[in-house]
Amino acid sequence: MTEETIPRCPYCDSPMELRTARRGFNKGGQFWGCSRFPECRGTQDLSEDPTSSTSERNPESSPADGEATAQHYSILDVDPTASPEEIKHSYRTLVKVWHPDRHRHDPVVLAKAQEKLKTINLAYEKIKEGW
Repeated sequence: MTEETIPRCPYCDSPMELRTARRGFNKGGQFWGCSRFPECRGTQDLSEDPTSSTSERNPESSPADGEATAQHYSILDVDPTASPEEIKHSYRTLVKVWHPDRHRHDPVVLAKAQEKLKTINLAYEKIKEGW
């Protein structure tokens, strides 16, 4: 694969690497992941144009209001059968990574972190409603 076809991270503009999901809803599937992981958690589906930026997942588009979907679990990087303790641990880990206070040095990354944290919080709240 040439350098021209390797996508760039939509968050930090670093080159992305081909990865395989080890857990969660997409376990075993391949995706593009940021080469700066775990500092940056930018991802992109293989089916997307490698030169385009990732489209943000919209956790608000659930079939029924208040119902957690597989997408919510995927955002938190847990399996839908995960225990509340596992979900809480994953949520707290993601909050530590994406907390805006950690990204104050770069306004572009700060804006992405704020949006990502909103998505994480919304997904966690939707899952908690079903407990």
